[in-house]
Amino acid sequence: MKGAKAAGLDALLVTTGLNNCGELRQDEIGSADYVAKNLDQIFDGSLFPHL
Repeated sequence: MKGAKAAGLDALLVTTGLNNCGELRQDEIGSADYVAKNLDQIFDGSLFPHL
């Protein structure tokens, strides 16, 4: 997240397999612009409905 932000890019966090408790500790990873439950959300249009 920090690298994307430093480069001026939007950051995407995919939570599949990374966080089973359902909580995001954004203070440790930085703040994501987009959060997806799985990679399918990128391709099925549900993450970016405006595109």
